[in-house]
Amino acid sequence: MAGALSGCLSARLDHTTQHAEPRVAGSLHPRSSNLQQCLEELGAPLLVREHMDGALLAWGWADERAFGLNLSIPVARSISANLGYNRSFEGLRGLVLLFDETWTMQSMNRGYLAQILPEERSRPSLIE
Repeated sequence: MAGALSGCLSARLDHTTQHAEPRVAGSLHPRSSNLQQCLEELGAPLLVREHMDGALLAWGWADERAFGLNLSIPVARSISANLGYNRSFEGLRGLVLLFDETWTMQSMNRGYLAQILPEERSRPSLIE
């Protein structure tokens, strides 16, 4: 006598976005664009801090996606075997601009903010 095999397959798909990715139209160029041009094109940054003799401005956005599958098959009375798979693509992506003391953009970097933000270095305090 052959028994029927039954089980349960479930799938999950999540998509979350936070903040909009700023559109860089190509008019911003390192060593020639100034702070005003950058703010007019990109809008307000999420982070502003001193960096070296100038400043660092960062914009950030998230576009997170997650996918999962779960398969449950009964193998005996009140015992089930479960198999699961999950994959997520997440992290705060961003754009970081570095400015010199004259407020001229020196560099533009894109990627995950955790990887492209330089270490925070504070200026030494004046000792009197």
